[in-house]
Amino acid sequence: MTWTVKMTDARYDGYEEGFDEGFTAGREDGLQQGAYQKTLEMARKLIARGDSLEEIADISGLSMYQVQSLISGLE
Repeated sequence: MTWTVKMTDARYDGYEEGFDEGFTAGREDGLQQGAYQKTLEMARKLIARGDSLEEIADISGLSMYQVQSLISGLE
């Protein structure tokens, strides 16, 4: 095997490894973002239902500040 072939193989292996890591990280970010959006959607429904800030924060896992921001229309 020549030096050029070895370098090409090493570069290809590095590319595959980087691509796999990037895909996995991107997928995780997408899943986390989706879960957060679902939490916000649930909190908005609780707000519309008239639940108290404390109940909304407790049920959704959001902070009081985040709930207040939703009510104020900042999120």
